[in-house]
Amino acid sequence: MNVVGGVATLSSVNVEMDGNRAEGVMAVTTEGRTILQGTLAADELDLSPLLSTLHVLRTAERDWSPVPIMLDGLTGLDFDLRVSARRIALGTALLGRTAVAANLRDGGLTVAIGEAQAFGGVLTGFIQLAKVPEGGVLKSQLQFANVDLESCLSELFGTRRLEGKGTLTLAVEASGDSILALTHSLSGTATLTAQQGALVGYNVEQLLRRLESRPLAARNEFRTGRTPFEKLNVNVKVVHGMAQVEEVRLDGAAIRLGIVGSVSIPARDFDLKGKASLIPAGAPADAPADFELPFVVQGPWDNPVMLPDTELLLRRSGAAAPLFEQLRGKQR
Repeated sequence: MNVVGGVATLSSVNVEMDGNRAEGVMAVTTEGRTILQGTLAADELDLSPLLSTLHVLRTAERDWSPVPIMLDGLTGLDFDLRVSARRIALGTALLGRTAVAANLRDGGLTVAIGEAQAFGGVLTGFIQLAKVPEGGVLKSQLQFANVDLESCLSELFGTRRLEGKGTLTLAVEASGDSILALTHSLSGTATLTAQQGALVGYNVEQLLRRLESRPLAARNEFRTGRTPFEKLNVNVKVVHGMAQVEEVRLDGAAIRLGIVGSVSIPARDFDLKGKASLIPAGAPADAPADFELPFVVQGPWDNPVMLPDTELLLRRSGAAAPLFEQLRGKQR
């Protein structure tokens, strides 16, 4: 150890904490407020114990945790660390080679992710967390580039409705004294782009073709199968926990799907409406549809219900159409 001008430098350091081991160089400023600086490298890190301080994200299957977040560890010590690891375990999420810069100053923590191998792609961005009298303030900008959508969205949002590779970008901020409070104040934007994937749980093309020829058939089959797509674009704006779905555009070889509406993040519920269209084989994505069906998507994130426009199906039915004509005549 070398001490010069109130700075103690350690040229070869081995750090062990919660079963994790890392080595590198560190320096400690001993005059005034204590500041720890250093560069550390590890083969494997298990950061899962950090999640236990959040008492998991949900207290039950669909509820965010109301347990107060403890941020007392953000005060009393400042540090500026560069950390790299070959593998990182964070709960059930596994990250590959990762490089981060962690800075804690005056109760505010910033973790800048230079690059992390995550979900088969690359994660970059930053997370900021600060302790305030009302609890905590969270700000984050993250990009999950070319990731496996099923595993990524499952870890982040608890849903497994998309397959394939895509890029997810999040820019959010929130404040509160618990995870539940953070969801109520959450604001920001989210975008998702994907190609050559599939929507899981619905075979939209098959259902549209059945309903086109037999409007009252296959009513109980809206929650089975898969819908392959060539392109998917999603744009969402979040204000105080309510996500306004400004665009969902899915283009497949024979179908086109558009969705708008709202999503409650605190309640983890969908309230969406959309239109599914059959397009001629080989036609461009903006070609006129052979058949269109409005629908709604409602219910919890992990088990939503998709319901078609019943009145439209009844009108298309040969058996029910005369009844609508009679009603129309009486109303004239």
